[in-house]
Amino acid sequence: MFSTLTAKLGLAAVIVAVCLVASCGILRNWNKIIHHKEPRPPRVRTEEFDVLSAESGGTLLCKPQGRDKRDKRPPVRVELASIYTPAQGEPLFAESRDNLTKLAGVHIRVEVRGRLHDVGSLDSPEPLEGRKEIVVGTVYGATGACLQLEQLRQGLGRVVGDVSAEWTAAQAEAKKQKRGLWQ
Repeated sequence: MFSTLTAKLGLAAVIVAVCLVASCGILRNWNKIIHHKEPRPPRVRTEEFDVLSAESGGTLLCKPQGRDKRDKRPPVRVELASIYTPAQGEPLFAESRDNLTKLAGVHIRVEVRGRLHDVGSLDSPEPLEGRKEIVVGTVYGATGACLQLEQLRQGLGRVVGDVSAEWTAAQAEAKKQKRGLWQ
């Protein structure tokens, strides 16, 4: 087959094709080749908040740290990323919410994964600026403990999506010990 291909396209065309294929691999790894190092991972942005209350086992109502008391903007909702906790009306809702309140304390640090605004009703005449801002991320309490991990350890949440092995192990241990949701 190679000889027929060379006969039809000519040796020069085959050499050009091989060079193009090889260059695609080089271009894909250009940063490694030129700089002899791996590209830097994306920087994690952290923000700090003062906790006002827990709305559920996975949502805190907060005020950004440093915001003036006279500031009339609504509080920010901080959602714990990658875990599901019981919704209102489901078993263990109150226990999960109360546990989150206890774990969070009065001050949290969030590794922000995303930010959006609560759309509420699509017909709402309320301007976007007046709606609650939602911050989604990995949340750490006043003691430095990861709140998602602690909720999982106590069986008051379950993992959603790709998470660290530590989170998966914490959920597996809660299942094994028949804690919280796993009773």
